[in-house]
Amino acid sequence: MRSVVINLPGAEARLAAFRAAERSVGLDSEVFSAVDGRSMAELPLHRHGLTPGEVGCVLSHQRLLRSVASEERDWVLVLEDDVLFWDDFGGQLERAEEDAGWQGARYVQLGWMPLTERPDHLRLCRDRIVANPKVRRASKIVRPRLRLSAPTVVSAEMGWGTHCYMVRTDFASVIADFLDGPRVHAPIDHYTPALQQIYPEFVFRARFSLAGQRWGQPSSTVSSRKFAPFQTDSAGNVRYAHK
Repeated sequence: MRSVVINLPGAEARLAAFRAAERSVGLDSEVFSAVDGRSMAELPLHRHGLTPGEVGCVLSHQRLLRSVASEERDWVLVLEDDVLFWDDFGGQLERAEEDAGWQGARYVQLGWMPLTERPDHLRLCRDRIVANPKVRRASKIVRPRLRLSAPTVVSAEMGWGTHCYMVRTDFASVIADFLDGPRVHAPIDHYTPALQQIYPEFVFRARFSLAGQRWGQPSSTVSSRKFAPFQTDSAGNVRYAHK
């Protein structure tokens, strides 16, 4: 699968950190130059309160998606340069691509952060039990058609984040058109849940987040913004910023 990383021109330290991370999971991503809203002479129409960086981030994803829409390939992996790959990302990515194919997905949010301020341990425990191979083998006795391996890709509420997703090229233009409105209404992360509301049959999410975002790395959109105090990894475990 072709992979592309969005990186601001001149942000060499962030790109170097990304290169080191991607080598560990076997990726060799092409660099797509991000739109630096802070250097634009005139920003497009946007909601009051959005920063130039947030506007530029939306434009970056929109232009990248437009650029891959004409390609003759199934999937493209889109990454932001602050992505943090969880364990076995390469193997999980292969399973996600396979699962997305039989489910008819066109967009899969591979990396996401929970929308809640605190971990929902009960829900996470339930999801881990559902995905447990031993539990599924036992359940197959009463449900013969149950897949032994839990699908990596599920139709579920979107999380927060556009730092790691895969999109089919034949759907990329649909998302680009969706982002290309008369004005920028919100940060890029807010568009994903709305996209799912419009195309629920095509927009999916990884059961467990396959990638997080780097702790403590300054935001390239809002310099004072910090990431959520916790994330969940590819096994459904909670990861705290201070650990």
